[in-house]
Amino acid sequence: MLFADNPRDAVRLAAVRGFNAPLSSSAGRLFDAIAACLGICDRAQTYEGEAAMRLEALAQRARSVRAYPCPGDGAEIDPSPVFANVLTDLGAGSPPEAIAWRFHAWLANAFALRARQLVRSGEAQAVVLSGGCFQNALLLELVQEALREVPVMLHRTTPANDGGLALGQAAIAAARQIRTAESN
Repeated sequence: MLFADNPRDAVRLAAVRGFNAPLSSSAGRLFDAIAACLGICDRAQTYEGEAAMRLEALAQRARSVRAYPCPGDGAEIDPSPVFANVLTDLGAGSPPEAIAWRFHAWLANAFALRARQLVRSGEAQAVVLSGGCFQNALLLELVQEALREVPVMLHRTTPANDGGLALGQAAIAAARQIRTAESN
């Protein structure tokens, strides 16, 4: 049983009541959760990103394992099936490095699915890969591979983490403001 020695009931209650349980759309929290399922930093991290870095290092040892299935239409990434698959794999005795790889490949495919849809529909001309999760070299490589037919832009002088996201958000806001001014 996962987290048998942890206060699961208290955590569940906090989540239900919304007390000290903020919603998150961060891919980093997925890395933290999968790492914890594999016993990596399952109680605490000693530095920011430790769980994700250790999960990436583990996944690097199992290259070419198939990805978890990526169901859905791509509009929203639902991690629930991935956790069910992780539990199934753990129960079957799958090696942690294979589970770590399958998670990375699943997340890359999930990101790529929506990005391809936006470019094909004409809603986007290219995909910008930025944010803290793209400091993960394996994830970046797998997403680029999954998007090989789509124009991809990467950071060079701007950091991949929150600084890069903030710059991207500012660029989008400026473009919208220009578009609005031109239509008036």
